[in-house]
Amino acid sequence: VACGVPMIAYPFFWDQPGLAARSAELGLAVPLNPGAPSQSPITPAQVLAALDAVAVQKDTMLARLAAAQEWERQAIAGRPAIAQRILAIG
Repeated sequence: VACGVPMIAYPFFWDQPGLAARSAELGLAVPLNPGAPSQSPITPAQVLAALDAVAVQKDTMLARLAAAQEWERQAIAGRPAIAQRILAIG
């Protein structure tokens, strides 16, 4: 996301399946093996299909990635104020 590159999601473990699903929902990534459990075997056809999906959705994905980068910039810009509010609680 930080580099603005469309992604192909292939989750392995822990929080990755949820993150991959959310990334796809937000238009930041396409799944490599949609609907399959984590670490499912993949085929060359699935890789080609995912690459094709990225190519078709590239403009939309780039716009969504730019929006996600802006969300992160806003979050970073707000951190000092949040830290001050936390310190004021104590």
